[in-house]
Amino acid sequence: AAFHQDTQRFAVGTVDALIVIYDLRTASKWRVLEGHEGAISAVAFDAGGHRLASFSSDEGRVRYWEAGTSGPFGLFGSKVGRCVQQFTVPQARLPKISKGSIDSLSFRVLFTPNAIVLTHDS
Repeated sequence: AAFHQDTQRFAVGTVDALIVIYDLRTASKWRVLEGHEGAISAVAFDAGGHRLASFSSDEGRVRYWEAGTSGPFGLFGSKVGRCVQQFTVPQARLPKISKGSIDSLSFRVLFTPNAIVLTHDS
């Protein structure tokens, strides 16, 4: 899960391969991001809160999303964001895990000025 302080948005990755973004100011579901083919392992907002990166260890892919803005009071714009770029993580770079032990790993997606960085803790 990821929280962006300035926009007051909270993003949650699901086992159903969806990312749901909530707007906490309005207590509503703001966007649903679809495109992954496996459970979401990590999500992170960029500094501005209008873009999101996500990672699915099931498919070994990082996706970069344009969540967009909804205009004044959330009255305009689509409820679905779009994936603008995706990157496949080479299997050699993913940690070796046995079936059923993915819960013991914690993945993080981080934004830097020039890159999206995927890290993991075991």
